[in-house]
Amino acid sequence: MGRPLGISYVPSPQQMNKEKTYFIFSSLLVIGLFIYFSLRPFPPALEKNCQNIKTYSKNIERGIEKLDIDCNILDLSALGLEKLPTNIERLHKLKTLFLSHNKLARLPPELAKLKTLEILFLDSNDFTALPHALTQLANLRSLAIDSNQLSYLPKEFTYLSNLQVLDLHRNKFEEFPSVLFGLADLSYLYFGDNELTSIPPEIGKLTKLKVLDVSNNRLSQIPPEIGNLQELRSLILALNKLTRLPSEISRLANLETLFLIKNDFSQKEKEKIKHELTHTTVLF
Repeated sequence: MGRPLGISYVPSPQQMNKEKTYFIFSSLLVIGLFIYFSLRPFPPALEKNCQNIKTYSKNIERGIEKLDIDCNILDLSALGLEKLPTNIERLHKLKTLFLSHNKLARLPPELAKLKTLEILFLDSNDFTALPHALTQLANLRSLAIDSNQLSYLPKEFTYLSNLQVLDLHRNKFEEFPSVLFGLADLSYLYFGDNELTSIPPEIGKLTKLKVLDVSNNRLSQIPPEIGNLQELRSLILALNKLTRLPSEISRLANLETLFLIKNDFSQKEKEKIKHELTHTTVLF
C-alpha cells in the first residue's frame, strides 16, 4: 500500500543503502548493454524492425508468416509464450530477438537456423537447462538468460566463441561454469544473485573482461588470479561474505569502480584496500 499523500516519508538507512545498491547494479547493467549496442558492427539505421507482430499475439505462428523475411529485429517479449513457433526459421536475416518475460522452458531446433542472430534476450522465462539449439548460434555476441532456473551450462556452450556480453544473474548456479573460461572475447559478465561459494582461479583467463558482477552470492574469498584481468573497469562484489581481497587486486590498473557493499571487511582491511587502489572508486 502506498504512503498517503501529504505525509513525508523518510526511509531508514538500511532501506536507503539497499535502494542505492540495487540502483547501482541496474545502472551498470544498462550502461554495459548500452556500450555493447553502440559498438555493434552493423549500423542501426540499416536494420529493419519486424513491425506489428504483437497484433497477432493470439496466433504468433501466423504473425511470423506475414512478416518480411528480411527483417532484422523481432520482439516477442511478454506474450505469455510457452513455445516458440518453428517457422521462426524463415526469418533468416534476424539479428536481434527478444523473448523476455514469457513462459518458455525449451526452444525448437529450428532456432539454430538463424545463423545471423547476434543478440538474444531469454530473461524471465522458465528454463532449467540451456536449449541445445542456442549453442549452435555461432554468431551470437550478446545473450541475456537471467531470471531463470539454470544451474549448469553444457560443454557445447563453448561453441559461442563470439560471445561478448553474458547475463546469467538470478539463476541457481552453485558452481562457476568452467565452460565460460573458453570464451576468450567475453567482456561483460553478470553473475549476481546466484549461489556461488567460490570463483575458480581460471577466472584469470578471461582477460578481456571489462565488467564482472558476482554480487549477492556466498563468496568468502576471491582468487589472486583476479589480478590478470587488466581490462577490468568495474568489479561488483557486493552482498557476499568477503573479509579480505588478494593483494593482486592492486594490479588492476584500469579498474574504475569496485563495489564491496554488504560484506564483512574490518575497518583496517577497508583502509588497506583504499590504499592499494588509489585510482579506483571503492564503495563499502
